[in-house]
Amino acid sequence: MAVYYYILSSLPMLQFTQKQPLTYADLLSSYRESVSENDSRLLQSLQRNLRFEIEEDHRVTEQWNAFVHDVTSELAHLRIIKARKESEHHQHEDKDMYSMVLSGEVVEGVRGVFSMEDPLSSELALLKLYWDKAESLKGSHAFDSTILLVYAIQLRILERKELFDPLEGNQEFKRLFYDIQTTIKSI
Repeated sequence: MAVYYYILSSLPMLQFTQKQPLTYADLLSSYRESVSENDSRLLQSLQRNLRFEIEEDHRVTEQWNAFVHDVTSELAHLRIIKARKESEHHQHEDKDMYSMVLSGEVVEGVRGVFSMEDPLSSELALLKLYWDKAESLKGSHAFDSTILLVYAIQLRILERKELFDPLEGNQEFKRLFYDIQTTIKSI
C-alpha cells in the first residue's frame, strides 16, 4: 500500500458545503507521476457517474461501487413502484422483500431522497448521501491510497454538485414548458 504524505497534505480540504477547490482533471495531472501505477489506474477509472470502472481488489473501490449500485437499485425500485401505482398492501410487501437485501443505510437514505418534492433538493440530498458514505470509508486510514481514493470520490461529488444551478435549471424548465405549450397550441 502506497503512502502519500506529501500529496495528501498538499491537497486543499474538501467540504460538501463549499465549491470544489480544484478540478478532477487537475488532480489527475498534478499527481500522475507521484502515485503508484495501480492507484493511478484507479483514479483514472472513477467516472462522472461516481463509479469505478475497475476495482483492482481495493477495499474502497469494491465497497464504493457496491454502495452506488445499491443506491441506484433502490431508486429504480422506488420509481417502478411509483409508476405502477400498486395497492398499498402489495407495495409494502414488495418493499419489505426487496429491502431485506439492502442495508438500512441505503434504504432509509434513498427513501428520504425519493420522498422530496423538489428535484434539486432531492439531488443534493442524494449527493450528501454519497458524501457521507465516502467519509465512512476513510476509517482510521491516513496518508494512504484509501484516503486518496476517498478524496477523489468526494471531488467527483463536488464536481457533480456544481452542475446544479437553480437559475439555469429554471430557465431550461421555462424553455421546455414554452415548447410544450407551443406544440399543444399547434395541434
